[in-house]
Amino acid sequence: MQNIIEYTNERTIRVLPEFDTPGHTLSWGKSQPELLSQCFNGNQTTDTFGPVGPSKNSSYKFLEQLLREVSHRFFNKYLHLGGDDVHSRCWTTNPQILAFMDITNQFNKLEEYYIKRVIDIAKSLNKIPIVWQEVFDNGFNVDPDTIVE
Repeated sequence: MQNIIEYTNERTIRVLPEFDTPGHTLSWGKSQPELLSQCFNGNQTTDTFGPVGPSKNSSYKFLEQLLREVSHRFFNKYLHLGGDDVHSRCWTTNPQILAFMDITNQFNKLEEYYIKRVIDIAKSLNKIPIVWQEVFDNGFNVDPDTIVE
């Protein structure tokens, strides 16, 4: 990866990785199972997992570490955070997330809470955040300095 970055930098080509969270992260659960939302059927857990757990501070600590490392490897000011295709089925069945939702009362507000926290992480790393248009289309209050793709 470092060779590709150096090669593209020499040719003024920007490599912009996307870390599409909270959805599109099931593969991350192979090494970080606590990161994902556990699905429930009534009071019983299932073998199914969903997007990154928005109610756990450990999710944001992990993302901060990941994005900090990425920021040191990619030499540009942008950081693509994704935000599309968030399937909330596991969020709607998980008792911990449902209890946390007392703050928001709506799943789109819960997703907005998540995106805002991740955008704040990117900004703390002096990066300009990029999100997919779906974030904007869902009515999220996106800061003017966030790029919507």
